Amino acid sequence: MKPKHIFQILLLSAVWGVSFLMMRIAVVTFPPVWISLLRCALGASLLWTVLLIGGYSLPPRRLAPWLLLVAMLNNAVPFTFFAWGERTVPSNMAAVLNATVPIWILLFSMLIYRQRTGRGTIAGVLLSFAGVVIVIIGQSGGGAAHVVSAGMLF
Repeated sequence: MKPKHIFQILLLSAVWGVSFLMMRIAVVTFPPVWISLLRCALGASLLWTVLLIGGYSLPPRRLAPWLLLVAMLNNAVPFTFFAWGERTVPSNMAAVLNATVPIWILLFSMLIYRQRTGRGTIAGVLLSFAGVVIVIIGQSGGGAAHVVSAGMLF
């Protein structure tokens, strides 16, 4: 992997991870809907800047209703729930639980499309869940009660 790509991945991880910490700080002052609005506004501003600097064009207006629907379901609603959840769950736990989303997507897509599961896929899912459990145990101080309560959030 090129050093440029490693830097980009580290930068993405830092920005993505710090958003949970910022939500935890902001939830003391702002309601969850406002936090979601601020996150979406900042993200949109960044994307507009990238579009302008890169000389890209906007998608056709006929797609605007669909793009708005996707933005609401993929960004605004989940960001609101994250901010709401961080009133009671530590930000590092929220970030770890959010990291399980690709695992759940894989499992649900296999269920919906009734795809056969290979040994590699099963091993990957088990390894992923094991990693999440290890991180949760490490963050909770090793108590089994914390792992059980964190499992209830799934």
